[in-house]
Amino acid sequence: MWHSRPRLCVSMKFYAPEGGLGMELDLAAVPTDGSLTVPKTLFSESAGRFLVEVAPRNYDALLRIVRDCPFGELGKLNESGKLVVRAGGRNIIDLPLTDAKAAWQKTFAAW
Repeated sequence: MWHSRPRLCVSMKFYAPEGGLGMELDLAAVPTDGSLTVPKTLFSESAGRFLVEVAPRNYDALLRIVRDCPFGELGKLNESGKLVVRAGGRNIIDLPLTDAKAAWQKTFAAW
């Protein structure tokens, strides 16, 4: 499965919470020219980013497909039920997926 949204943070929402899984990501693996801050990495509307989920048995095949493209392995889905995002060697997001999903769903409720 792949997902393309203009913001990495928005794409992350479509993976772990919907499947009831946890997700651990490290923003250091995002291919950039080094000019993006953490907020810009998460929320930038730059084109050309895809978040890809691949079964372990298909990992080598995916590497063959993307070998000539800038790519990074940001992390993995897991059974923790938490969303953990690291940047600069520290956790910048560490919360239960139920909290993340609730926040996502109510963000614009008052509008």
